[in-house]
Amino acid sequence: MTDEPPNRDESESEAKFYARRRLPFEPGGPGRRHPGVTAAAIVYGVVALACFGLAAYMAWIERRPPLSVPVIAPALGGFYFFVRLLMVLRPQAPGN
Repeated sequence: MTDEPPNRDESESEAKFYARRRLPFEPGGPGRRHPGVTAAAIVYGVVALACFGLAAYMAWIERRPPLSVPVIAPALGGFYFFVRLLMVLRPQAPGN
């Protein structure tokens, strides 16, 4: 074995080759989301709509007072899941 450093041109071209070969298969590439993010967005959206729908049902169909617990609780839950939905859909910083 020799103590000479490897040829810089060969190592750079080899690194570029492997980097180019890996790029199409990177799961976190730009413009692509992890599949769990899409599933979480769907779940949070459905739950938020269900909570807001329950609050509206309690207020308009059941004729509960707007500041009663059966109206406020699902409205706050819907707000919470809406904020979670926004957090899931926020743009990601490069490299995350």
